[in-house]
Amino acid sequence: IKNDPYMTEIDTVGTGTGYYFYGGKVINITWTATSTSLKLTDALGNELKLATGNTYIGYLDDSYAQQGKFWK
Repeated sequence: IKNDPYMTEIDTVGTGTGYYFYGGKVINITWTATSTSLKLTDALGNELKLATGNTYIGYLDDSYAQQGKFWK
């Protein structure tokens, strides 16, 4: 990935918000990351349990995400 000109490697530690897409649905989430772990919680603070299998985590720059271009 480091050699792919269309990919960016980021070192994200802290907290933020995002969206979790599953089964044709989407919910708001909060993420908390340390140097060794990632925790995803729903709007009620319940930790998300991801199903076994492939998982993809994507990152969008705030200016791009605020325009709603990623799903509208």
